[in-house]
Amino acid sequence: MPANSGFYAGPGGDVPDDVRFRPVGKFPRKLLVSVAISPRGVSSPVICPSRTNVGGDFYRQECLQKKLFPFLREQYPHGGFIFWPDLAAAHYAKKTVTLLEEAGVPFVARDENPPCVPQLRAIEDFWGIVKQEVYKGGWGAASEVQLKNRIQRVLRSIREEVPRTMMERVPERVRRAERRGVNSSLH
Repeated sequence: MPANSGFYAGPGGDVPDDVRFRPVGKFPRKLLVSVAISPRGVSSPVICPSRTNVGGDFYRQECLQKKLFPFLREQYPHGGFIFWPDLAAAHYAKKTVTLLEEAGVPFVARDENPPCVPQLRAIEDFWGIVKQEVYKGGWGAASEVQLKNRIQRVLRSIREEVPRTMMERVPERVRRAERRGVNSSLH
């Protein structure tokens, strides 16, 4: 309904209960989506309700063991990559670090992972593109299932060169930030 349009009724008015008592959620439902991107493609996603507790156990099992490790084995059977997680606590928990080390996955150490510089991370640009495509044309989801299906469809439709070109720019962004400061890496 546009702006101030609505139903009005005085005391004792004849308004159906489904109009009078329609529940309205204060916050829209959201989904948590996790993927890895590389010059060789995009891993299959982990998609769950945002209210899911994404602690270390969930992250290690669902994101690393079920999605990231198979992606790396397929795309990089001989190595030649570095995993760059964000600074979420689950990403650097002791058990997570041990699992990455045991799996032979080289990663950016926490003390070398700069905080608050999303302009250096290609994944942030990637999420911008995904979000733009998901909500293109003012689209809105009627349910979590519908949103999940739309996200999966968008992820499958992303052309191969998108993550490749994004990732190819990362080394130069990092070098520029190192030479001139992180603000030099702003788009």
